[in-house]
Amino acid sequence: MSAIKYYGADQLPRLAEVHISARVLLFTLAVSVLTGLLFGLVPTLKASRPDVNEILKSGTKAATSGRGLRLWRDSLVVSEVALSLILLVGAGLMIRSFAHLVNVPPGFDAKNVLTGRISLTRNIYDKPEECVLYVNQTLERLRALPGVESAAFVAPMPFSGGNVGSDFRIEGRALPEAGSEPTANNRSVTTQYFQAMKIALVRGRYFSEQDKRGGVGAAIVNQTLARRYFPSEDPIGKRISHIGANQNDGDPEQWEIVGVVGDVHHNSLTKAANPEIYLPYQQNSWSWGNFLIRTTVEPTTLAQSFREQIRAGDKSVPLTNVTTLTEAISETVAQPRFYTFLFGIFGAIGLMLTVTGVYGLISYTVAQRTQEIGIRMALGATSQSVVRMVLKQGIALAVMGAGIGIAISFALARVIVTLLFDVKPTDIATFSIATLVLLGAAILASYVPARRATKVDPLVALRYE
Repeated sequence: MSAIKYYGADQLPRLAEVHISARVLLFTLAVSVLTGLLFGLVPTLKASRPDVNEILKSGTKAATSGRGLRLWRDSLVVSEVALSLILLVGAGLMIRSFAHLVNVPPGFDAKNVLTGRISLTRNIYDKPEECVLYVNQTLERLRALPGVESAAFVAPMPFSGGNVGSDFRIEGRALPEAGSEPTANNRSVTTQYFQAMKIALVRGRYFSEQDKRGGVGAAIVNQTLARRYFPSEDPIGKRISHIGANQNDGDPEQWEIVGVVGDVHHNSLTKAANPEIYLPYQQNSWSWGNFLIRTTVEPTTLAQSFREQIRAGDKSVPLTNVTTLTEAISETVAQPRFYTFLFGIFGAIGLMLTVTGVYGLISYTVAQRTQEIGIRMALGATSQSVVRMVLKQGIALAVMGAGIGIAISFALARVIVTLLFDVKPTDIATFSIATLVLLGAAILASYVPARRATKVDPLVALRYE
């Protein structure tokens, strides 16, 4: 229960209030007992009406285990194996999908980065210069903290759940038709942002302190924008205009592209990067955004100092969502992580049921065939031949169940296709591994009673009735 609450806290409403109810527990216990009685009733009725002719022919206790009863037991085990394989395939697909998801490079280094969001009130910071002054002074204090490698400001912050987009014009090109204008997300960043986030520079340069208000502005674009709107030419030196997002009086009317940086996943690891335009905070200041620091120590140890230095310039500035960047990314994969956890539990339970079912059936069969095994050993059968004989039954049931489970899994796998990332619902590797794990568990479950069968004393077995 604690594990489910931990992984599903953001997925199930009011999960923290869930607890084990005595009433529900008793109901579940009653259903379990009733299920056991119902499934135990069929073999009991079968045993109460034995085939007299079969008894007279065999003259053994095994006669009470007629063909119909054996078929019933075998069918239950085959069903368990098939169900277990379906659950294992589902768990395998989810695990592979989640592994691919968490290994997607976000385009920056999220380790040792602490961030927090601020919002400057308009009646105090109504001029762009006032916003720039507050941000720059705060960054100086943050950089002076022991253990801080670099500090920056960005709006909007990656994985903060926000995007600000607008259309733009490319100088020298004909005006596009209405509705077909080139569009991009806009971000305002301070000069050390790319270095602090370790976003790769592909060509050109980063922003510098020379990129101030007045004249032509500087802009940096990502690779997706460069490929989409400058497919056969170098975007460096090209000018763009009419960037409508968060424009202030006095902002440049044109922006010259001075650099191209690598693509960054800003909201989701599963979605391709959108065209991005980065503008210098000095030339395009925003009244809200995120401070961030890259540290040489565990970032959470600087959380209190981080808060104090941000509020030192103005205690009225609200500071929220102070967290590490790795935690912010982790929150975006909470849902697939929860689903993977649930499928893993179901797969483990299914595998346990298979092992229990196969072991129970083979153990029962060995007990019923004690006299036969003793006779075989008295006539010279080796331990290896007895083990093979017993294993053959368990393997046959496991193979039958696996075959049925594979067929059903292929049909049902498409149901969870929307939950998968970079994995086909009919992934052969996953199906193969799940089948091998299941067959291996079934063989192991059969091997234990098979080895016990080799310990049968032929003299005792011949007296067994």
